[in-house]
Amino acid sequence: MGKWDSENDWINANEYHATSNHFNKWSKKRTFIVVLLLGIVFVFATSPDLFFELLESTTSEIEKIISENELLSTIWKNTKIGISDVEEISDGMISEIWNNVKSVTSEIKVPVPVNVNQRLESGFDEKIIEQYIYDFTNDERQVRGLSILSKDSTIIEIAKSHSLDMSERDYFEHDTPEGLDPTDRGIRAGFECRRDYGSFYTYGLAENIALNYTYSTYRISGDKSTYDWLENEEELAKDIVVGWMNSPGHRENILKDTYERIGIGVIINDAEEVYSTQNFC
Repeated sequence: MGKWDSENDWINANEYHATSNHFNKWSKKRTFIVVLLLGIVFVFATSPDLFFELLESTTSEIEKIISENELLSTIWKNTKIGISDVEEISDGMISEIWNNVKSVTSEIKVPVPVNVNQRLESGFDEKIIEQYIYDFTNDERQVRGLSILSKDSTIIEIAKSHSLDMSERDYFEHDTPEGLDPTDRGIRAGFECRRDYGSFYTYGLAENIALNYTYSTYRISGDKSTYDWLENEEELAKDIVVGWMNSPGHRENILKDTYERIGIGVIINDAEEVYSTQNFC
């Protein structure tokens, strides 16, 4: 699970993410449903199918779904609001409802799933992940008759620094909050990627980034979280490279025949988020 983004060096690559103000399109009814389900998430990760079923249901259908679900019914009763009043919910009422939901869910006992690894953290090694990403990247190149990219210690530091910066400052972009792109960051590190081909030259670092997790799913029971960890570093690295290869911009960077050097930097933070940066020259 994760998301990916890519940037070419001298070509303006398409950004593969977009934002829009979905909240303003939601009715008060749907806003309340989200608040209601957040109460359930407070105890455990509820069924995605149920979430989307509620979002697409009419008012009468919602009432039926809630009445047939013991947990939803219990929470609903404690919101102290009628189904017909949902459209008139104010922001202040939502806050009050949320507090009621938390008080109810904190007392609900949910069985802890069995056959789940109970580690408190993944224990994954960043350097092992970096090596697997390097190997899988070159595997993709070799099967297509392309040269193997060699590791460059300076580019590795540039990539590692960007992954660390994204993790520490909680953003996921090629450009830093100050507006420094991959090439700018390279220059700051004393590295200029200029390649002369006689009739033309290229300048700048290309980049792929990814944000993944060390687990596939997790569940909350009271104040305890239970994780379904990925098998190992190899599985995580494979997911990252497959994700890049399934996206045109990232794939182009990995398979660019003029690139010769690569640097890969991976950071895993306390939330088990995995920030990966891959720079090419």
